[in-house]
Amino acid sequence: MYFLLSMRGGNGGEEIWADSTMRAMRNLGYTVLYAASLPEAVHLYHIIPDLVKIVIVNDWDSFKCDADKQGCVQSEQNPTGIPLHKIFSFYFWPFPRHPLGQRWVLAPEPFALQPDPNLVSNNTYLGYSIEADCALTPFVPPAARPAHAWVLAKLLRYLQPARGASWVKADFDAAAHRTGVTFALGAGLSNDEAEADRVALEEGLPDSHINYGRMQKAEFMGKVAQTKVLVGVGLPLISPTPYNALCLGVPFINPLDGWDEANPDDTTKYHGQHAMMAFMKPPYVYNVRKGDRDGFVNAVAAALANPIESYVPERMRMSAVEARLAEIVDHDWEAEARRQAEWCNEPCGCLTPCDMRATAN
Repeated sequence: MYFLLSMRGGNGGEEIWADSTMRAMRNLGYTVLYAASLPEAVHLYHIIPDLVKIVIVNDWDSFKCDADKQGCVQSEQNPTGIPLHKIFSFYFWPFPRHPLGQRWVLAPEPFALQPDPNLVSNNTYLGYSIEADCALTPFVPPAARPAHAWVLAKLLRYLQPARGASWVKADFDAAAHRTGVTFALGAGLSNDEAEADRVALEEGLPDSHINYGRMQKAEFMGKVAQTKVLVGVGLPLISPTPYNALCLGVPFINPLDGWDEANPDDTTKYHGQHAMMAFMKPPYVYNVRKGDRDGFVNAVAAALANPIESYVPERMRMSAVEARLAEIVDHDWEAEARRQAEWCNEPCGCLTPCDMRATAN
């Protein structure tokens, strides 16, 4: 689904990941066949079964295919079906969404490093690169940018304390009073909200702000490139936007809603809006505990006073994505599934607890 949506211009996290994956496939010279449904995928597989190394599907479709012993997955009843070990779930989150378990779930982030023990996983890290998107937006020298801070909130409700917002209006106003910064954002209403809701939702906006409303991707990237710091508010989680910001020379304030009270500087215990950026430090990422007004104001001031150049983590270079993709495609998954079957006869790769939500579908 996300590959198709990406081709149609979608710019959500999953679509950005899908676009990067397609780009890596092209760069590696792979022949890629696209199918809009499982039956179409089975039909294509029947034509050239020995040439198909992997089949990438939605997470729920991996369970759906495995349950179809007659028409989809390879079985005694269906010997020409797609072997389950060739099927991979394309899944943005760290849960074990595949009948064979985590190793057959492609992930956008290295969740094995996830600080939160409830979310750590061994999903196979493919990752993505934002270099191509970043290159489409001209880099603006920090000295040429206005004193604007971009608030990462596409929906106005993300700024509501009742919705779990990391900062309240008084936090923003305190930062503006000390630094002279103006907060910019491109936020609007969700599909289930009416225009009559706007007044109440806008009460959470800082006094010094500019709201451009919902924008197309190119305009959004251009606006972010004109700011000096990106401010997270708690949602959306593990978004690609902070990586885009770093590439554009915009540091990120990453709000934390979990930490070790006895050792608040222990990054391995951090849980926040972007858990995988909690390992990064100033001047690129400022991890600030939710509700810490002084910490927030200090982070805004520090980001303004310490501009950065364009920065892309090495693991998010396209060359790194290509290397991981090639390793995935060339790996002997049949042998790995056979080895796993020798000690594992439970669903989802013998995980406890096992994610069984889709096995009945």
